[in-house]
Amino acid sequence: MHSGEHDGFALFAFNSKQAKLMAELAANLAAKELPTTLISFETMTGDQGVENLWDKMGLTYTTYNGFMLHGEKFDRQTKIVMQPYDGITSKLIANGKGRVIEINDLEAPIELPDDNKPANPDIRVDISSALGTLNHILSDSIHVVEERSQKEGASSELLTAPYAFTNDEPLHLTPDAEKLIAFKDRYKGERCFIIGNGPSLNKHDLTKLRNEYTFAVNGIFYKKDEMGFDPTFYIVEDSSVMKENLDAIINYSAQNKFFPTIYRKLTDGRANDANFFLMNRGFYERTSPFFCIPRFSTDAARRVFCGQSVTHINLQLAYYFGFSKVYLIGMDFSYSIPKSAIVKGDLIISTEDDVNHFHSSYFGAGKSWKDPKLHRVKQNYQVARDVFTADGREIFNASIGGKLDVFRRVNYDKLV
Repeated sequence: MHSGEHDGFALFAFNSKQAKLMAELAANLAAKELPTTLISFETMTGDQGVENLWDKMGLTYTTYNGFMLHGEKFDRQTKIVMQPYDGITSKLIANGKGRVIEINDLEAPIELPDDNKPANPDIRVDISSALGTLNHILSDSIHVVEERSQKEGASSELLTAPYAFTNDEPLHLTPDAEKLIAFKDRYKGERCFIIGNGPSLNKHDLTKLRNEYTFAVNGIFYKKDEMGFDPTFYIVEDSSVMKENLDAIINYSAQNKFFPTIYRKLTDGRANDANFFLMNRGFYERTSPFFCIPRFSTDAARRVFCGQSVTHINLQLAYYFGFSKVYLIGMDFSYSIPKSAIVKGDLIISTEDDVNHFHSSYFGAGKSWKDPKLHRVKQNYQVARDVFTADGREIFNASIGGKLDVFRRVNYDKLV
């Protein structure tokens, strides 16, 4: 089959795992002399390692602007996407005349919720048979996992970059870019431990981590005396935690502190030693095209994406810092809301001791916390897992007990 007999393929990548796959598929299609275009929407989504990978591979690709300026070129092309992808991509691919192929990885799924459904593709196929499916398409003999009509729910409404960023992140609050860049790949090849705050943390001998690189968060100051050392990195994301524990957070000793820029004014000059990063809240914003769409930043000096858990921010920082092995501890991945709690939408106010964390006062009586929505946390963990794996790195679950099954388990006591 010659190039003139097929309108070609447009391959979209949302993160570095997808970028590797799309590059492989593009190479195979190009070998058949077919028109093939790699497309990055990082102008819209933020840096997720796509363009960096393709640049290193010496590949030519089209950006969002190029796609929009030359839309007629791609209109009839077969469009290939992989979950997860955002609402902007969903709308664009649903409007074209060409068919849409969605690739899923059945061995490493991303469990997207119904809150921001992707487009209905014409064809769904598993990653293991993606290339074979393309060959079948070219020979007009298609064997697919599932077929759907892409036109159902199609819309001509498009979203622009200014909308996405001005609503999802405070661009007027400048991050400490130079300070953050200094951390890039500083710990390349090293291992680190991310300390969660679940009840199981009490089963870990934390003194063994004295000489390890450690990430600690939120109310870890309740463990200060028991730990006997200052963590390498200390991070707070949650607004309730920050406002209700401000003095304790500012006075807590850590080698390096990292806070979102939205808290710079709140700290009122009392946290000048901290590193302030730009936090994108698109995952939480119902009006955002990225609502409930997990993203993973590979450039923390520009922005870091929220993901329903401060651990997701830690994982992005750990990646940016260069760590090759990340061990999670104290990640119970289970919550219960006491009957006595006062529930106002997603906000929960405790009236008794906290049963969900290692210390009864963590979110004790009078403190507020948010519905953890563990199903959404899991999506972000799955994407983080895939981004690390795509770069030859790995995240492990070294928690003693708990219900987290996204990462490979290892024995904590045999690590330290």
